[in-house]
Amino acid sequence: MTDMAAQVRVSGNLKAEDHSAARAAIVDSVFVVVLCTLGLYGFHTLYGGWQYLAIGVVGSVLGAVISQLTMHWRKTVLAEVVLAIVVFVVVGGALVARSSAIGGVVPSGGSMSQLWHVLIQGWKQLLTTAPPVGDSSDLLAIPYVVGLVGAVAGTSLAGRTRSPLLPLLGPGFVLAIGILFGSAIPTALFLQGAVFGALSLTWVAVRHHRTRPGTFTSTFGRRRAVVAIGVLAVVTLIASWLGPLLPGADSHQRVVLSRYIVPPFDVNAQPSPLAGFRQYAQGGGLDHKVLFTVRTMGGPMPAHVRIATMDEYDGIVWGFGVSASGSSSTQGSDSFEKFGTTIPTSQSGTQQMVEVTVGALSGIWMPGFGQASRITFNGTDAASLDENLRFDTDTEAAAQPAELKTGESYSIQSVVPPAPSLQELEVAPPGVVQVAISNVPEVVRTDAEQWEGSATSAWGRVTSIATHLRQVGKYSNGSTGASSAATLSLPGHSAGRLTTFFDGGGLVGTQIVGDDEQYAAAMALMANAVDVPARVVLGADVPSDGQVVGSDVHAWIEVDLQGLGWVPMYQTAFMSNDPPAQTPPTQKPQAQSSSPIQPPSQSAVRTPFQDQLPGVNDTSTAPTVNVSGPLLPAWLVSILRWLVPLLVIVGLFVGVVLGLKRRRRRSRFRADRPSTRIAGAWAELVDHCRDLGRSVPALATRQEQAPHLDAEGADALAWRADSAVFGPAEPTVEEIEAYWRSVDEAVASARTRLTRFERVKAALSLRSLRPMSPTLEA
Repeated sequence: MTDMAAQVRVSGNLKAEDHSAARAAIVDSVFVVVLCTLGLYGFHTLYGGWQYLAIGVVGSVLGAVISQLTMHWRKTVLAEVVLAIVVFVVVGGALVARSSAIGGVVPSGGSMSQLWHVLIQGWKQLLTTAPPVGDSSDLLAIPYVVGLVGAVAGTSLAGRTRSPLLPLLGPGFVLAIGILFGSAIPTALFLQGAVFGALSLTWVAVRHHRTRPGTFTSTFGRRRAVVAIGVLAVVTLIASWLGPLLPGADSHQRVVLSRYIVPPFDVNAQPSPLAGFRQYAQGGGLDHKVLFTVRTMGGPMPAHVRIATMDEYDGIVWGFGVSASGSSSTQGSDSFEKFGTTIPTSQSGTQQMVEVTVGALSGIWMPGFGQASRITFNGTDAASLDENLRFDTDTEAAAQPAELKTGESYSIQSVVPPAPSLQELEVAPPGVVQVAISNVPEVVRTDAEQWEGSATSAWGRVTSIATHLRQVGKYSNGSTGASSAATLSLPGHSAGRLTTFFDGGGLVGTQIVGDDEQYAAAMALMANAVDVPARVVLGADVPSDGQVVGSDVHAWIEVDLQGLGWVPMYQTAFMSNDPPAQTPPTQKPQAQSSSPIQPPSQSAVRTPFQDQLPGVNDTSTAPTVNVSGPLLPAWLVSILRWLVPLLVIVGLFVGVVLGLKRRRRRSRFRADRPSTRIAGAWAELVDHCRDLGRSVPALATRQEQAPHLDAEGADALAWRADSAVFGPAEPTVEEIEAYWRSVDEAVASARTRLTRFERVKAALSLRSLRPMSPTLEA
């Protein structure tokens, strides 16, 4: 009867322990999933919507289940990793690779290839794609795998270690990835800062108090827990309100990876579209060819489409205000980025969609109108073209580095804002954007200040200059006949060409003569000269049939007005259609400028042809630029790009494992009671043997464990440990040190029978970091 009662008590204790362990596992899993969800919320600015979060949460739940199952089956970490990979592929096909999965659910070779491609290349695409990415992209695999990995790591560390802090590495990884890949402006500072921190502290406290039975079972313990949670909640609310108000709170910028990524598309490498205007004019070769066709898909046909926008002048051409590194040098500069399925726009107006079919138009620029919110390519190459699309939200210009071919088409959906009234234009002050202009001829500023007259408003000053320019100017593109003086109107809009444009340059006396290129370039410079920001647009007037030919292409300007944005002023406002006089007056000598124009900092390679004026493009005195080659071979750089992160991950794993074991040994050696140090030395021997692959029962006595250790002198060490722990007196310092030396010798003797690989494997084994099994471990 006594034996039966003892068995019943043991069975009851084991059931209670199993119930407590199951409850602890559920609590840990809930904390892991909630904390990972808060971390995943950092992707909100990248993806928009909520589908990314739902997929990430599914990944977190799956990760927690995977970890709990492998620990319940008493499998190793390697088995846990393999199971996580299988779940990633199988479930990922139904979540984020439905288009390639069989029936949208069953994984296929295509879905697996798509998932692995995103897992390897998707990180770069996510950094180089401007938000929002949208909810239809395969890049949704990234929050899925981040949630899966974070939950597996957090749950596994919670179940395999006794440390209260270590399991936070999993959710902390998710939070860090969400911040690094997010935007410079925090998504939800309160949720990801205060709430995440408070829940982390609560979880650490719960895990810590598990080592103190009865903490939450007594009335006093429960009261203390409630009070602690209340105090933590109050402190969290106060800290979230007071923190941003403290001195130095905004002293450092938020660290995000997109700040250090160089965009692969360098717009400065492209020639100025305005410099090639004359190929579209009469006699230019494209004047009667259909460049592209515009077909409306609901709503009226747009009157104008833009091809490219230029907002920087360097004395040679109007170009693009973005440096080669991708960092804007001035406010409002161009930044061509890769976008997802949608393009963000804050403008309100009429939604309109058109389809553009490419004809003879060559180059990278894509005609568009209004403020584009979505661009969709058609045809068999749609996926490749969508991957290469770049768009600049500042200038509303789209570029296709792969260059569209004749016959290819795309649909563009835009928001067309209402045209401002004349009263709104007259009262609007000039905008705050600073257009980068340099090496501007002095005649531009002089004439602009004279022609603005008595106008006081920004729009009034610009319209006064435009009216005067249209009245005194004449139109010629140098193609009306060999005997005509108009043939002497040369292309180009460099500082020298614009000086002859205003002064006549001995070509047609003092008349202002030119085409869209000179008029738009000069008009934008004159607007900036009277402190109204202006830029140049190359675009086209769209005829009623939608077929845009070369002669429909024109250049106009846009001026920046506060509250109205960039307002177009079309070429008819400042350019005359009247031809110049056929008989040129007597040539007047051109006065030398007292302050010669300095050579621009950027190379003239951006213009496709020379200005054909003597001395304008003379680069004989230009300084030689020494371009250094790469310090390392390209193949070595490619290898290091993948090898270094892998070595960092491996190094972190090795450092964490060895650090935990070293900390455990130091804690045992420095225990308060001498007998506890002896017991700790025995536990150190048991853990070393477990890492070597020995199976040791947890509920057995030291004498019963010794045969399972397969270590030299294990029986004697077990007897000495029992004598020290249960003896009448505490062991001396000398006895403790001698016992620890004996344990180390036993471990060393056991390691000598192993190969070098087996010793390294034992040193990095996680077996001793998880609780021992009541029975023999598998």
